[in-house]
Amino acid sequence: MSTKSKDIVLICGGHTNAHTIVRNLSVIGFEGEIIIVRNAGVPSFAAERFNPRVTRWELSSEQNMNLPKAIAQRWAGRDGKIYVCFPSERYHHSFAQWKRDHPDDNIVVHFGEISCISTILDRYEFYRFIEERNLAAVPKTISGTEDPFAVFGDAFVIRPRQTWHSSVRRECVKMVHGKKEYEKTMNDFASRSVGIEKLCFQELLCIKNESNVSIAGWFDPNHRHLYCLRKRFQHPPGTGSGDVCERIDPPEGMMDAAVAILTQLKYAGPLELEFVFDTNSDQYKVIEMNARFWMQHGLLEQVSGRAILSRYLGKEPLPVSTRQAQTKYWINTGQCLTHLLKLSFKPLAYYFRSDSWAPYSLFQAMWYAPMHVFSKLRMRK
Repeated sequence: MSTKSKDIVLICGGHTNAHTIVRNLSVIGFEGEIIIVRNAGVPSFAAERFNPRVTRWELSSEQNMNLPKAIAQRWAGRDGKIYVCFPSERYHHSFAQWKRDHPDDNIVVHFGEISCISTILDRYEFYRFIEERNLAAVPKTISGTEDPFAVFGDAFVIRPRQTWHSSVRRECVKMVHGKKEYEKTMNDFASRSVGIEKLCFQELLCIKNESNVSIAGWFDPNHRHLYCLRKRFQHPPGTGSGDVCERIDPPEGMMDAAVAILTQLKYAGPLELEFVFDTNSDQYKVIEMNARFWMQHGLLEQVSGRAILSRYLGKEPLPVSTRQAQTKYWINTGQCLTHLLKLSFKPLAYYFRSDSWAPYSLFQAMWYAPMHVFSKLRMRK
C-alpha cells in the first residue's frame, strides 16, 4: 500500500456539502478512505446514498463531545494523514483546542490561525475586529445586554454570537418585528440556555436575493482562489441558503476588503464571506464568515480546477477546461423541485443551461427528495 492510499478524509456530517466533497475527491484522484461522521441515530443522507465508496462512522455521545480524541484513539499508530473536512463549524472549538495541545500529530484541519478562531466564530467579536481595523463596513450591532428597541426601533435581527453552542445544537438568526415577537423569540432562546450574553442585536438590512453577495473559495498567504457569487433564489426568504447562485464580478472594493480581512485574521482554508447591501448607507456590509466548506463551493471547484479541496489536501489544482471556466450558476436541484411544486418554474430553468453546475442530477433529486424529507421527519421525533 502506498503512503498516499493510507491517508483518510473524514467529513464531519453535512448533506449537499458532504456529497460535493466526495464527488471532488474522486475527480482529484484521492485514493484513501472516505468516511462520513454522523451522530448515532442520524439517518444516511446524500454523501452515503450516492457514493458507495463512502463508509459511515456513528459517534457515541462521548465521542461527539470530543471528536479529535476519538479520531486519535481509533487510528492510533496509523501511518498517513487524517484530513478532517468541516461542512459546519460544529467541531471547530474542539479541534482548535486539540491542535493547540497536539500541533504535530497527523490530524490535518484548515480553518485559519488557531489564535483567531474565537474571533471568527463569535459574530460580535468578528464585527468589532473588522470595525476597529477599519477593514470594511459592518452592520450596526450591539451586545445582548443592551436595549435593541432604543437603538433600532421595532424591527431588528437577533443573532446568536456563535452558530454552534455545543457539538449537538445549532442556533439560527431571527428577524423580529415588535415586542411580542421579540419576547417570544427571546423565551425560545432561553429555553435552550441561550442567554443574553450569547446573543447580539443587529440592524435589519436589505434582504433582497440580489443584495446578498459572497466572496468564497480558498485563501492562504501563498494562494488565492476567491470568487464572487450572489443569490438568485433562496429559502427561507431573506435569511436562507441559496437555491440558485450566480458567479459575478465583485462589486467595487469588495474583493480588496475580503483579502484585507482574511490577511488580518492570518486565515488559511476554505471560506465564505457574506455581504449584504445596506440601502440606507448605500454600501455592502460584512455579516458573516463561514470558515469551512460551503455548499456553493461546488461551482467554484469547477472554475478553479478543484483548487479548494486540492489545497486542503496539499495538492496543486487540476487544469481547467474552457467549458469549466465558463460555469456561472450553481443549482440546488432538490430545492428547485420544491419551487416547481409551488408553480415557480424559473429556478429549475437554470438547471438546463450549459453554464450551470448542480451537485445532483434531476433524476437523483427526484429519487432522493422524498427520502430526505422522511429522514428529516424521523430526526424531529
